Amino acid sequence: MNQRIVFLFIFGLILLTSYTLVFSSNCVGEGCEGYDPNTMGCTVDSSSEKEISGGVIQARRSTVCDAKWARTVNRSGVDRYAAASIWYGCADYCYNRSVSSPYLIEHQQTVYTAMTTPRNKPVKTCGRVEVYSPIQIPVWKNNSSWCDTVN
Repeated sequence: MNQRIVFLFIFGLILLTSYTLVFSSNCVGEGCEGYDPNTMGCTVDSSSEKEISGGVIQARRSTVCDAKWARTVNRSGVDRYAAASIWYGCADYCYNRSVSSPYLIEHQQTVYTAMTTPRNKPVKTCGRVEVYSPIQIPVWKNNSSWCDTVN
């Protein structure tokens, strides 16, 4: 009986260690600020989407990393420039992290911002997909056809 309990205990420890290794990230909370979510191992737990001209803007969130970022997907069917911004802080979203493709990206390719960590505060994600030249950033927050506000 004691050998069985010891075996189950050791098996449980191995299983728990394996789970921790598979589902761990390289940062948490403020330690993720400004970093690339893919490089840091921050998996997406929730995402909201808004259709924009030629694509989709997504607000992405990782509970493991306690961070948020914006991603724009080119869904135009052809090569286009794309940009994304995530706005946060203040009553009117006065800070942002932004990215713009320096070259044309193919259909279904994405651009995404670095992470930010505004705990329990709404963010505004904005994105654009365009035909000509790289898009100037940040993507302006006051254009409702480009932006979506999420918690």
